[in-house]
Amino acid sequence: MVDGQQRLATFTMTIASLVKAFESLANEAEVEKDTETSQAAKSYASTTKDE
Repeated sequence: MVDGQQRLATFTMTIASLVKAFESLANEAEVEKDTETSQAAKSYASTTKDE
């Protein structure tokens, strides 16, 4: 039971880190006026959160 909880917690933290990285990339792309990358990163973040 404890091992399963640890794996779930690690997986959840990894997914949260991915979402944060995508959102950070989107913000940096907006600053650089790279709308294509910004939109793609926002889409990846949203899809990752939803699924």
